[in-house]
Amino acid sequence: TAIAILFGILGTLISAISLILMKQSHNIIVDSNPFLTKYWISGFICLLVGSFFNIQALNYGNVVLLACTSSMSIVFNTLFSIIILNEKLTMNRVLGIITYVLGHLSLCGMPKMKRQIVTRLIVLIVYET
Repeated sequence: TAIAILFGILGTLISAISLILMKQSHNIIVDSNPFLTKYWISGFICLLVGSFFNIQALNYGNVVLLACTSSMSIVFNTLFSIIILNEKLTMNRVLGIITYVLGHLSLCGMPKMKRQIVTRLIVLIVYET
């Protein structure tokens, strides 16, 4: 499972970089076709590589475990948008990331049995109302 987690995090990290590169191509090119720039093409290649690592992670681990690693893409995207795209880090973003990570860790840290019970409760609440 350690290999699955490593591949999952690596795939998510590379996929986050790909989205930032693609957004960079749209930010730079306004009038012409942004899909022909080196940023968009390299972002697309990174997306393929990240998807490859995510598929390989599925070979070594289960989907529940990998859902926890791939959901960290929001954190990676926020960090890379600040570093690469020079977007501003606001207090709302910081609070959002902290809340997201705390919720993420609380769900991933649950034992398997409790997670199944919580999932069943959520399904009952959503479909019974």
